[in-house]
Amino acid sequence: MNSDRQVIHLAIAFDQNYLQPFYALSTSILRNHTNEIVFIHAITTGISDEEKSNITNYIEEHNARISFYSIDETFVNQFVVINKWTSAVYYRLFFPLLIPHDIPRLLYLDTDVIVNGRLTELFSTDLDGFPLAAVYDNYVKRQPLLDIHEEGEYFNSGVLLMDLNHWRVQKNSEGA
Repeated sequence: MNSDRQVIHLAIAFDQNYLQPFYALSTSILRNHTNEIVFIHAITTGISDEEKSNITNYIEEHNARISFYSIDETFVNQFVVINKWTSAVYYRLFFPLLIPHDIPRLLYLDTDVIVNGRLTELFSTDLDGFPLAAVYDNYVKRQPLLDIHEEGEYFNSGVLLMDLNHWRVQKNSEGA
């Protein structure tokens, strides 16, 4: 891989229920980023070693790379507050604890996202010292189960730009 190309570190978390959406998301990423170095960091549960091998082969066939990280699903299950969610929705909070410290930022994408263009501008966004960039969720105004009672405090967690250094300094994952 040519080192002059921009490196984009993406974070994706899913369980066995979202294997096919993962392939749709990764295909949309890879087709839009042939000039960048794409590195996918994945937290998965319930995915067999054979399927991880298939995923790795697919990603590498498109000149990208993927690393899998393990997480204690039993530990994460204690955070589930809404029964329609699985523990996988909380995996995104643990990337800063698992990713090597020489990687300064990650762009987290939910598996139900389809990328229709290049992510380079979003990935390069200046976070001005903040640990996270997200957008206001227009659909969900309040979420009392998460102690969010004021409109404007709930954000879409399906696309998150993380400054890992600031996130770690503030110990945001440790507070989970």
